[in-house]
Amino acid sequence: MSVWAKLNAWGKKAFYPLTAWMDAWLCVVTHQFVDPDLWGRLSVAALYFQTGRFPYRDVFSYTAPNARWVDHEWLTGFVFYQLLTGGGESILMALQAGILLGLLVAIFALHRQVYQVSGLFGLYGSLLLSRLYGIGFYPAVRSHVFSFVGFLGFVFLLEKIRLKQLSLRWLGLFPVLLALWGNLHGGVAMGFLLLECYWLGAMIQQRSWRSGVPYGLAALGGVVLLAVLNPYGVSYWAFLIAAWTWDRSRIQEWDPLPLGSGLFVEQQLLVLATVLLLALNAIFWPRQPGNREKLGLSPALVLLLLVAMTLKSARLQSFLSVAVLAYLPLLLSRGLFERIILALKGSPPVVFARLKGMQGGLLQRWVPLLVLLGSLGGLCFLGSQRNLLTVPVADELSEGAGVIRYPVAALQYLRQSPYQGNLLVRFGLGEFAYWQLYPRFKVSMDGRYEEVYTQAQFLTNDAFFDRKHPKRAIQAAAQIHHSKADFILIEANMPNLATLEQSDQWQQLYGDPYFRVYGRKDGIAYVPERPIITNTVLTIGDFVRPDTLQRFR
Repeated sequence: MSVWAKLNAWGKKAFYPLTAWMDAWLCVVTHQFVDPDLWGRLSVAALYFQTGRFPYRDVFSYTAPNARWVDHEWLTGFVFYQLLTGGGESILMALQAGILLGLLVAIFALHRQVYQVSGLFGLYGSLLLSRLYGIGFYPAVRSHVFSFVGFLGFVFLLEKIRLKQLSLRWLGLFPVLLALWGNLHGGVAMGFLLLECYWLGAMIQQRSWRSGVPYGLAALGGVVLLAVLNPYGVSYWAFLIAAWTWDRSRIQEWDPLPLGSGLFVEQQLLVLATVLLLALNAIFWPRQPGNREKLGLSPALVLLLLVAMTLKSARLQSFLSVAVLAYLPLLLSRGLFERIILALKGSPPVVFARLKGMQGGLLQRWVPLLVLLGSLGGLCFLGSQRNLLTVPVADELSEGAGVIRYPVAALQYLRQSPYQGNLLVRFGLGEFAYWQLYPRFKVSMDGRYEEVYTQAQFLTNDAFFDRKHPKRAIQAAAQIHHSKADFILIEANMPNLATLEQSDQWQQLYGDPYFRVYGRKDGIAYVPERPIITNTVLTIGDFVRPDTLQRFR
């Protein structure tokens, strides 16, 4: 085979995944933002690489000084830190783009190699669901992207084992994978849940408890190995169990999926479609254990579990969309719809012959080509406006800031001031605050909710910044006067702003349209001048400079 023939063959195989990735990446970069947890992950790594000591105790807060710190995502912090300091922001963003591409390539490989179906399943499924699984990649970059890799990798191997394309011996690899996954992200719990679903599915479908033993042993091995191969030992498991059982009702991303809201129509349709397709498969498929197209009990249990988890926490919608995309050939098998049509009409399904004719033209060639060209055009347009491998950090001057706006100038003011002390700050801004101000300032709260703080500490801090219940916030203000806080960083739309303005204990030091900084009057000798705010667009790399890293020594 000539070189041209090989390139042509490779191009045909890569056409669908490349088209899906272009569409998904366009969706991601259009909505991308800097997640606050990035600064927390970098801080862990900065402490280690600047001091040579692993941080087992908290050094960033004044509300939980020297508290036990179990960072379940420490390894991702090391990865992000090394990429940022060694290669720059573009390398970090290239990693995220590569993970998304690998995710889609793995789905196409699952469909073609394991289920032996057309790549159209993966293509149109990924186009339809790109916004839903793309939400998991909007934050730039976040540790949970490694959980998507682990989740899909587990599904791929478990399906090959379920369909007897791999022997049960491959389950011996899972404890090692679980140990690695557990050091990257707490989403390793999804890996254990997958094994439990396949364990239960094998026992019920084969009517023998022995059928599920290999899956159970793999999960047990993962529990033991993860307890050994992590910096915290058995304490890791105590933390992980607590983290998955804590009340997170005050954290918006963990809210239940609002079924009556028009803002979540896509997620509601995904849940409804998944349940409907599972019901159709249960009703119309006869018991044919040797049929490859049949949706097995184990995948069905995985999907049902993810539906329930998504209803409880909308954040998990990305896992549900990835699972639906992975199992799509099973949910939408041709045999299922033939049986449905035969049951309803009693006549041969002529519609499938027509669809087969369309595959050679419109569905298989022209629509994917138009999507590829359209996505490429969209990326070129965005690329002409900004560098696609950098992510702007929304600050005081950012127009139309989306998920979060950072107090860049307010923290610059504190950094340039002669002061130091304890900074009362809202949950979502704490990590960025100590990334900028450590070690002169300690924060009251940050995104390490279950890692360092108690639930009582979180609720006490959260009450002061409560927008939904202003009376609760004003009551909390009375306690803040007697707290250890020396300074307060607060948004300009918070209910307690008026209370602080009228207080005889607090004095405004800095203010802009979005943020205010207050200090205790008895500790303020003079008010420094405000920093000059320029209209320079700041990106992640602007906050990872040598002087920033030196502060962690």
